[in-house]
Amino acid sequence: MSKLNYSLRQIRFLDECSEGKSLIHRINPIVKILVTLIYIICVVSLEGYEVNRLIPFFLYPVIIISLSDIPIAPLLKRTVISLPFILGIGFLNLLIERNLHGLLIFLSLLIKSILTVLSSLLLIATTGMDNIAKGLLALKVPKIFVLQLMMTYKYILIFTEELITSVNAYELRSSEGGISLKFAGNILGRFFLRVYDRAKNIYNAMILRGFNGEFNIGKK
Repeated sequence: MSKLNYSLRQIRFLDECSEGKSLIHRINPIVKILVTLIYIICVVSLEGYEVNRLIPFFLYPVIIISLSDIPIAPLLKRTVISLPFILGIGFLNLLIERNLHGLLIFLSLLIKSILTVLSSLLLIATTGMDNIAKGLLALKVPKIFVLQLMMTYKYILIFTEELITSVNAYELRSSEGGISLKFAGNILGRFFLRVYDRAKNIYNAMILRGFNGEFNIGKK
């Protein structure tokens, strides 16, 4: 069960980080949202071959990580998850432009991806999704968009937790030390049934608490 507990803690890493009391954590969520948005716009607006101009942008995440006392290794692991798709696009570009210009564009795309994903993760880790939602509402972002964002984030966590629970439950009962392809379909089917039941229970709980389609977060 220690493996399962460790996996669940890793899923909730950003939420746990958002409960910190550092200087960065205490900044108004609206300010952090606007700063992150401006930072991302500045990063992606640079020309594809201006790799040298991207280097100073690494200063921002370094400062935030230092002042917020957030462990860097788990953040980098989560940043790397998004890289395979970006690397695929970059390699396609290298096949089209097999010269220095193509290589610079590839490096630029890679660095921009790392910086934008890392800054977004830092925003969540130092603010929390509930406070981000409050900030977006204060910035007059449509409620339906904020609701979809929050529900997507929450249900990704639920999906992942249920998948880890299903896999670990199978491995505890199995003597094969892993998931056999013969039983993969059965496990997947049970997983979707568990997710459906949990989603239905969550929805019923929301209805009992007065949810009518309007997004509302109470004060902490």
